[in-house]
Amino acid sequence: MTRNEFEDIPLLKAEAGRYPWQDIRSLPLRRDLPPPDASKLLLAFSTAMPLWAQWLMRLRDLLVSPLGLKTAEVAMRRAEGPFHIGQQLGVFGILYLGEHAVVLGQDDRHLDFRLVLQWQPGWLRMATLVRPHNLLGRGYLAWVTPWHYLIAGASGRRMAAALQSQ
Repeated sequence: MTRNEFEDIPLLKAEAGRYPWQDIRSLPLRRDLPPPDASKLLLAFSTAMPLWAQWLMRLRDLLVSPLGLKTAEVAMRRAEGPFHIGQQLGVFGILYLGEHAVVLGQDDRHLDFRLVLQWQPGWLRMATLVRPHNLLGRGYLAWVTPWHYLIAGASGRRMAAALQSQ
């Protein structure tokens, strides 16, 4: 990626290029959809993960907790606003709330990740950015990548549908 896809998000303006692993996707939305604010993006996100993916996250927690990795101890359920920076939604901490964008993420010994949810006219943009720090982080990333693509695809479609039905 030659240009920073997230120039309009202050938190990522200078940092996006520091995340070597990136999954960026755009999902179409109706053009007549009222622009969702950060709160609506988070509400749609909080219910987007399919049940089978929630079970995979529980399995992930069981497998990684002996390694000292962070777990999503509290199951993610429909979030309630008002939202604020620093609030936890499962494994996701709210790092940035913009007018039509949200950045969730977590920093850990093995890797840092960011999840960007952004509305643009006619589109829901979702991006996962990961910066592994060591062998454990690179191994973990290799292990979860195939599952990430399945979960991100299903969750993105469900999130787009939720935004269009609000």
